[in-house]
Amino acid sequence: MKRTGAGDGRAPGSPSPDPGDAAVIVATAPHCGACKRMQPVLDATAARYPAIRLEKLDVSEDIGAARALKILGTPTLIGKLEGKEVVRLAGRRPAEDIDRLFASLTAGDVPVVGASRPDLVLRLGAGIALIAIGLATGPTWPLIAVGGGVGVYGLTGFLRRPIR
Repeated sequence: MKRTGAGDGRAPGSPSPDPGDAAVIVATAPHCGACKRMQPVLDATAARYPAIRLEKLDVSEDIGAARALKILGTPTLIGKLEGKEVVRLAGRRPAEDIDRLFASLTAGDVPVVGASRPDLVLRLGAGIALIAIGLATGPTWPLIAVGGGVGVYGLTGFLRRPIR
């Protein structure tokens, strides 16, 4: 595991000796385009929040650490307070979510980060597509019901996002 910040040599997931210790673990892979695009944002955000330790984990080099942290895909951001995982974000995240994550960890709070706009659009689109397929094939009511649920899940995410 490559570390940036206070590289104290602790194993991934081990408890922190400092009660106010906060860290963000970034799981990446060399072939991950989203990881490469997100890295400059992470570095800039980490520079603005020196109290947060940024730890980089290349899952292709340290498979044991990736398994211990239960990394299922890259990029994955894991926020830790006092050595305990408090939030996990999978996939590419916008700069606002990354900043909110670092700010919350600095304040000692559990970060609240919702689904990103592309995720919500994808969920809404998938719901509409499932409903259309369900109507075109019969109608197939279970498929229509699943499509409705997925679409509503995406739509409620949009409705809960703050208006800017």
